[in-house]
Amino acid sequence: MSDLEKEPGSPGVDKGAKWKAVADELEAGIDSLDGLLDKDVRDAVIAFNAMGLRTVQSHEGNVDSGVFAPFIDVEASDRPQYRFVGEEELVQRIKLENNILPKEESVFMAISRDKGLLQDIVDARPELREVRDLPELERRKWWDDKLKTLIESRLPTGVSYADYKKIKEKFSEANKEIEKERDRAIKMGAFGQETPEYLDWRKKNMQLEDMARRFLAEFNLGRDPSDATLVVYKNEKGSFSVSNAGRVVLGVEDHIADSDKKSLEVKTPFYNEEMQQFGKFLKNKFEAE
Repeated sequence: MSDLEKEPGSPGVDKGAKWKAVADELEAGIDSLDGLLDKDVRDAVIAFNAMGLRTVQSHEGNVDSGVFAPFIDVEASDRPQYRFVGEEELVQRIKLENNILPKEESVFMAISRDKGLLQDIVDARPELREVRDLPELERRKWWDDKLKTLIESRLPTGVSYADYKKIKEKFSEANKEIEKERDRAIKMGAFGQETPEYLDWRKKNMQLEDMARRFLAEFNLGRDPSDATLVVYKNEKGSFSVSNAGRVVLGVEDHIADSDKKSLEVKTPFYNEEMQQFGKFLKNKFEAE
């Protein structure tokens, strides 16, 4: 077992190396040209992952994006592919309707789960930052070409990058339809109960949620209650999020009245500052344990 694979509190762990390794892996999966976590949530996101809380999405408060408070979404690893009894049949039907062949699914899943490819992307990120002064379109083309080269090196014989792009597009369209049909089935009560595997996954999330709540309670010790707006709340799928009380996240800002928008904008810097302080607390805790 390498130092990076040991538990944070184990003897001999290089905390600085582990922190950097976690940050690199997280930022490798970010679909943006700078490839960086938002600064106001960065420490908290890295610390969560370094201490066993797997994050799947995060965002700092950004008024222009319609996100008025920072948030971090957390869930246990190995989420079962199917949540409900009967869901697999729906997914397979839609794949068949979209003419997704078994060979195509094999290629797509192999690339999606290729840890070697992920490490290649991690290693390439510093190169992207070296061309940050180029116009955005040129930087995007440079990065797209880099990804093409990396993916091509992992494709099986007889499958071109153009083939892979077509397969990826087919999966994208099928997944949109799957999400739509799944949501409709849930609302209509067409599925059976949650699968035993999914119920076990819920239990793992409850353990992680307890850990996050302990971290937050420790962070709030001695703080003015009026300043403590961060909360942990679960969603109906079984995972949970950490954000500020009164969090508002909307993809379309037109849904917010101008008067409400102004009152929310005033709070955003405070929310971001509290998340930053929580991140510093978590980083210190990680380094000390």
